[in-house]
Amino acid sequence: MEPLPRQGRPRATLIVLTPLVILLASLSCAGCGALRLVKTAEPSPTILGAVATGRGSTSQPQVTGQTPTARVGQGSETVAAQGGKTPTATRTLKPTRTPRPTRTPKATATPKATLTPTLTPIIVTPRPLPKDIFEAATIAAQATADVRQYGTPTSTPVNIITATFTPEPIIVTRTPTPGNEATAVSRALLATVLAAMTGTPTPFPTWVLIATEEPTATPWPAATRVPLLIPITPNPWPSPTATAPSGAPSILVGKILFRSDRAGDAPLYALDPANGRLFAVTEAWPYAAALAREGRSPDGQYTAEVQTMMTDETTEVFVRDNQFKTARQLTDTKLQGYDPAWSPTDDRIAFVSPKPDNDEIYSVKPDGSDLRRLTSNTWEWDKHPSWSPDGSQIVFWSNRESGRRQLWVMNADGSNQRRLLDSPNNDWDPIWVKKPN
Repeated sequence: MEPLPRQGRPRATLIVLTPLVILLASLSCAGCGALRLVKTAEPSPTILGAVATGRGSTSQPQVTGQTPTARVGQGSETVAAQGGKTPTATRTLKPTRTPRPTRTPKATATPKATLTPTLTPIIVTPRPLPKDIFEAATIAAQATADVRQYGTPTSTPVNIITATFTPEPIIVTRTPTPGNEATAVSRALLATVLAAMTGTPTPFPTWVLIATEEPTATPWPAATRVPLLIPITPNPWPSPTATAPSGAPSILVGKILFRSDRAGDAPLYALDPANGRLFAVTEAWPYAAALAREGRSPDGQYTAEVQTMMTDETTEVFVRDNQFKTARQLTDTKLQGYDPAWSPTDDRIAFVSPKPDNDEIYSVKPDGSDLRRLTSNTWEWDKHPSWSPDGSQIVFWSNRESGRRQLWVMNADGSNQRRLLDSPNNDWDPIWVKKPN
């Protein structure tokens, strides 16, 4: 293909560029055309928000009373406006953002009131006032020594309250009024001398009270002459004191009297072994009467008693003949013995011996034959045997098992030993009350 001549080149160029210019003009008109919708009553808020006039202006043109003759299309469509004129489009602005609501600041919390701690008051007892000057000097010297050793004492806390010490009042008797002028002069001179020697006397403390009533002076009786002869009036003999019965009362026969520390002062009690009832004994003479009966034989002719040997100061059991006033030794130095009790139905005497091991209960005939050991323990004590009224049992006290003194009972031959009264206290020295001889 041959190239165009020079004179034909502008024409060809014009032919090529003319459609392009027309196309660009059409696109420019279509792009610059303002879209507008006209309503009969009021403009649409969407159109008003989309079309704006001027940079940054928010006012929109309003068209009322006209019917829109065109529709909004896509691409290069145009919008027919009133009178056939195409409105010139202005710059479209973005809708204004709705400002965010302002946050309401939180209410500031009211500070709580600070509680002032309250100290618990402590009441202390003051030191009593010294009784005399020597005690006061001793207290002062001790305080001085404490300061030198430990330093000055710290101040008392504010919650320490010292109780007011009120000493017991002391009542003194008022000095009686002088009986005569000489006594008054003598007292005045004595007061003057004492003031010169020891100084002015200190006043009485507030707790010293002086009796308001002055004692009445009793006049001295006039001296009388002693008569030469004084008749003697015979003094009557004192009335005899009632004596306790020789035996225990019948209400106590069959019961066991014993001592106990239940009340703290070891009074007397009575136990009925038949039903286990316990009684308090208000008088002491029944126990003494029952104890005197323990060593006597059933016929009352003999009495088993304890005597202290002069040679080695040991105690031995003797049998005394009440008719002939003689006594023979029942135990010897190898056995020793005390607490003798004569059986009310048999010629046997129960007693306690600390040999050969510890305090144990034995029984023997009055002539010293047929010796039997009734109790046997390792270290416990078995003491104060007493026969039952029928002579079949023996009551005694022992500290076995519990470590306390308790009442125990056994058969006459030492069998069937058992605790008679289980007590949390100490019970000792039982006597099984029997009928008087």
